[in-house]
Order: sequence, then structure tokens, then C-alpha cells
Amino acid sequence: MGDTPISNIPEPGPKPQVSTWDAIRSAFVSQDAISDEFADMMNEIEAQRKRDFGRDFDD
Repeated sequence: MGDTPISNIPEPGPKPQVSTWDAIRSAFVSQDAISDEFADMMNEIEAQRKRDFGRDFDD
């Protein structure tokens, strides 16, 4: 690799501060589709995520 010090590697830029939830919500807002239905859908996604946690998806 040579004598290049590791300090010459540029630092990665800042990560976006938008959560996945915010990104999905903004997509719904842009389509005027925000309502209680959005909250219900997000609750179902979270419930499914909790059910799937630690599960082997090859089953």
C-alpha cells in the first residue's frame, strides 16, 4: 500500500438527519394523502417489524 498515512483519507460527509418515517410521511404529504390512514399504516408496519424481529426469513 505504500507510505500513505491513513490521515489522508477524507472523512465521510454528514449523514442525512431525516428518519425513514419522515421520508415516507413527506411522500404522503406531497400527494395530499396524509390522514389517519397514514398513522394506521405506520402502526401496522411497526407491528409487523416487531413480529419479524429475529425471525429467519428462509422459513
